[in-house]
Amino acid sequence: MHHNSESEVSANAPAKILRVPNKPKTPNRVIRVDDDLWRDYGEACEAEGTSKSDDLRAHMARKVRAYKRRQQRTVGDTDE
Repeated sequence: MHHNSESEVSANAPAKILRVPNKPKTPNRVIRVDDDLWRDYGEACEAEGTSKSDDLRAHMARKVRAYKRRQQRTVGDTDE
C-alpha cells in the first residue's frame, strides 16, 4: 500500500479539514432527491432566508404535530 508523505496532498481532499459545528450533534440523514428539485429547493429556501435543513426540520415537525392531533382525535372518539 502506498502512503502519501506529509508534503503530498490528495487531489480530492482539502488542504485543511474544518470541523463543521453540529449542535446538538444530531445524526446526518440521507435522502434521495432529483438534482433539479434539490437545486430549486435550495434557491427557494435561500430566498426565504432559511437553510434546506432548517426548512425540512420545520416541515417534519408540522407533519408530526398534525399526525399526533389526528391520533388524539381518534383516541378521543373511541373513549366515548
